Formats: sequence, structure tokens, C-alpha cells
Amino acid sequence: MRILSELKRILLRYEYAFMRDDALVSESVAEHDAIALALSRGDRREAVRLLGAHWERSNKVILSDFLANGGDS
Repeated sequence: MRILSELKRILLRYEYAFMRDDALVSESVAEHDAIALALSRGDRREAVRLLGAHWERSNKVILSDFLANGGDS
């Protein structure tokens, strides 16, 4: 239950920081589409590269929001 509670807290931070901004959501959708396209072409190396870039950008957005709000959660 503790692990699930922590995951829920993390997901709420993601939703708050990321999903409230239409531009970020649109960019994320485009990134997911590109990842799916690479996978459909069988280009796993490109899919992994795109996924890594998406993950890094998403983490920066969430961290920036976290720090801007005093690091509380």
C-alpha cells in the first residue's frame, strides 16, 4: 500500500505539472506519435532514442514545476 500511495503521489505531480498545459500535452502527443511510428516501422533504436528524449523533457518540466512550487508535494 505504501508503494501504491507513493506512485499515486508521483502521478498527481505529473498530472498537475504537465497535463494542465495544452502546449505541453500537444507536444507530448506528438512525441508519443513519433515513438509509435518508429515502432510500427520496426525501428526500435529510433523508438528508444525518442522515448529517452521524451522522458528527459517530461522530467525537466515536472522538476521545474516542483522547484517553482517550493519543492513541496
